[in-house]
Amino acid sequence: MAQTASDAQNTPKDPRIKLAQQSTSWSAIQLLVFTIFGVLAATILSSYHSNPSESTTVVSTSPPPLMTLSSSNVKILSLDPFIAHITDFVSKSERTHLINLGKPLLRKSQVIIDGKIRDAEGRTSSTAFLPEEDPVVASVIQRAAEFQGYLSPKDIEVQVTSYQPGQEVRYHYDGYADGSRPTNHVLTTKNVEGSALFWVNLDQEGKERKDMLHAGLPALRGEKVGLNVWTEPDLAELKNRGLFNSHSQYYLEAFP
Repeated sequence: MAQTASDAQNTPKDPRIKLAQQSTSWSAIQLLVFTIFGVLAATILSSYHSNPSESTTVVSTSPPPLMTLSSSNVKILSLDPFIAHITDFVSKSERTHLINLGKPLLRKSQVIIDGKIRDAEGRTSSTAFLPEEDPVVASVIQRAAEFQGYLSPKDIEVQVTSYQPGQEVRYHYDGYADGSRPTNHVLTTKNVEGSALFWVNLDQEGKERKDMLHAGLPALRGEKVGLNVWTEPDLAELKNRGLFNSHSQYYLEAFP
């Protein structure tokens, strides 16, 4: 059974290998965590470039000014399933920095099948995990953690996705078959630069929501670039942070 993932590459941090090695109990803990909370989804980094080669620039050694979020940035699109739209999740200067940071790391997007990383039909985009030591990446991670409220930066990883003309990721569900890793992909109905979507992948029983089917549609002209923000908290640590209350008693009893 295929599990959604990204490219196989020797990047600063590739969580796919980590997940392939996780124990059954660890996966169950992650499943229940994400049943409650969900995952922050992709930010559109770049508008379509009429000539992608002309858009390549040298990465600056000085990071750009960093963004902050406010409640005015967030609009709830749906309560069930829960989907929120976040405007200006990354600034124009941050987008340029992240694009240039990710370009030399890009590799063909892949999937995990029976614990092995393989090519997959219908997944022609390229992806790259970004180094969390980079100040802009670190800021995006902090922003995502603060938005969800219960996360620490170490619970989050950032990945850039690139679509050349005609490239796509066909309709799919995010995460793994056992629910251990909800993931999001670049989604947009309009080319809104710097915007993000947040949604919940699993239902209250920890099962995959069938109404969260989505795709990374082909770039129509030039290059389309997006950002994935992956959340993977540890339930035990969340309990220690004082997150849970009486409404979460089921999860505490299921995984003491």
